[in-house]
Amino acid sequence: MESPSTRWLIVAENLAHVARLSARATSELNADVVMVASLANAMRTLSEETFDTVIVEWSLAAAEIERLASMRRDHHAIVIALGTDLPKEQVVAALRAGVCDVFEAPYDTDAILARMRDLLGVRAEEQQGRKRYEKLRAVSSRALRDRRDIRRRVDLVCRDLVGAYQQLAKKVLSLQESSVDTTGD
Repeated sequence: MESPSTRWLIVAENLAHVARLSARATSELNADVVMVASLANAMRTLSEETFDTVIVEWSLAAAEIERLASMRRDHHAIVIALGTDLPKEQVVAALRAGVCDVFEAPYDTDAILARMRDLLGVRAEEQQGRKRYEKLRAVSSRALRDRRDIRRRVDLVCRDLVGAYQQLAKKVLSLQESSVDTTGD
């Protein structure tokens, strides 16, 4: 069997409520899904394991939305909130804090999965961009080292050429002086 491509943590009081989402995420997105029933269990699980996606019921997280949003920054997790009759101010505050999206009940599993595909695609592009940047940085560092090495070698060759030229000039001068001495006598 193919290894999971993403790890999801679903935090919900009524796990049966999100079971369909979990099943579809597992089958369609090849996700490894862990489900917990409380925010305390979620925080404990997050301190021990790494997840790409955290989906949380708003009723469990309303007071902890800032802390949940910090997971996005600290763990680079995609955080999605699920809720019912959410006040617009709270939704805006959650989005400003870093929650990627908020879905209201009844949950449209197709819409959630489509959004997850988009977010995971963006994350993959970001990771690919970071890898390209690191590779470019390594190549640049190597090019700078090579340039310094070539410059050092060129400096040595130039010093040798200047030294050889000085010796040649001395020989030419001494030959001219000896030729003047022999012709002048």
